[in-house]
Amino acid sequence: MLTRSTPQRRSVLRASNDDIGPRFAVGLDLGQVRDYTAAAVLERVPADPSGQEQTSADGSLPMYHLRHLERYPLGTTYPEIVDDIEALLAEPPLTGRTRLIVDGTGVGVPVVNLFQARGLRPVPIWITAGETTSCKGKIVRVPKRDLVAALQVLLQSHRLKIARNVPEREILVRELLAFRAKITTKANDTYEAWREGDHDDMVFALALAAWFFERTRTSRPPRLHVRVGEIRM
Repeated sequence: MLTRSTPQRRSVLRASNDDIGPRFAVGLDLGQVRDYTAAAVLERVPADPSGQEQTSADGSLPMYHLRHLERYPLGTTYPEIVDDIEALLAEPPLTGRTRLIVDGTGVGVPVVNLFQARGLRPVPIWITAGETTSCKGKIVRVPKRDLVAALQVLLQSHRLKIARNVPEREILVRELLAFRAKITTKANDTYEAWREGDHDDMVFALALAAWFFERTRTSRPPRLHVRVGEIRM
């Protein structure tokens, strides 16, 4: 069970150089009974002194920094996870600047509604084997291949930085090395280490945050707007 009898300093806590600038996305991979739950805090890099967002080498695309990574012990209850995420989002500099992206594929609507009931405004993601992202009610259905592609692009273009002092960094690196995405000769996506054996909860949490930022970076495709209110199927 997750307990915090004494205050624990999180890796995300740091002074910001821009009081109005940085935006964060928290990717939350909710595990089932025998799976880990993991959370990743990704920051879109804050504005530099000139007021411009820091960008990639060609000056056209934003950079992202992984600020916090956490894997919850097996047996941690969903209400405990909700409590912890609520506390995380209340900490500066995340307060009022963060969007929570929650995978509800395996756990279902009732668990995601726990976050909604706390006013945390989660973006509920259901992972599909389809070809396009779609919204049904307040649930966003995202193809597996889109999550994989978002993370791959950031890694291959060196737009994602992972600080050496982030807890669980070595576990994430091992998960990334174990993870593979393949396109077969039949043009079907197959995934090694994607919920089929090896743990990939941290990779998946990071992929959720990366996908959300890249999805909302431009007006095409359109921004996702998930209204406050109970989530229903």
